[in-house]
Amino acid sequence: MNNTTFSPHYVTYKSLEYPAAENSQIPNCIGKGLYCALPRYDIGIFNGQNIIIENIRQKCIFNIAKNQYKSTKYKLTEENLKERNHIYFNYMTNFKEICINKTETENKFDTDCANKVLEIIGLNTDFVEECLHTSYNSVDETNKLNTNKILEEENSAKSLYKIKIMP
Repeated sequence: MNNTTFSPHYVTYKSLEYPAAENSQIPNCIGKGLYCALPRYDIGIFNGQNIIIENIRQKCIFNIAKNQYKSTKYKLTEENLKERNHIYFNYMTNFKEICINKTETENKFDTDCANKVLEIIGLNTDFVEECLHTSYNSVDETNKLNTNKILEEENSAKSLYKIKIMP
């Protein structure tokens, strides 16, 4: 029997202005310009920062489902364990239906909407938030995010597989 292995990958780019001056922020970027994403005006996402944070969240959900992220506080429920192979795809499907809209007034592409989807699929929001927050190597005094382990892994994969743009 043949098996297919799936692993999502996310592409960011480094701003030409990296690193940003102290107490400044580069639009559509986190990590003082180290990780940037273009807004997706076509689907009503007007802030690249939201895209990057959601990408990290989605990778956390995938890692939690595949038992690649371990927490000392949280575990998957019995129901999650039964659905382990579908958690990521259930999240993605529901997130698209509930959180992504084509107009600015309807757009809910944010943490609140993501948490609503996590509740719908039965995945502990604190578990996912813990993964998201521990993926950052440090946070400076102004809470501007610095390097991120998940995004660094994605950048390594991008180099390894010679990925230039998102499909």
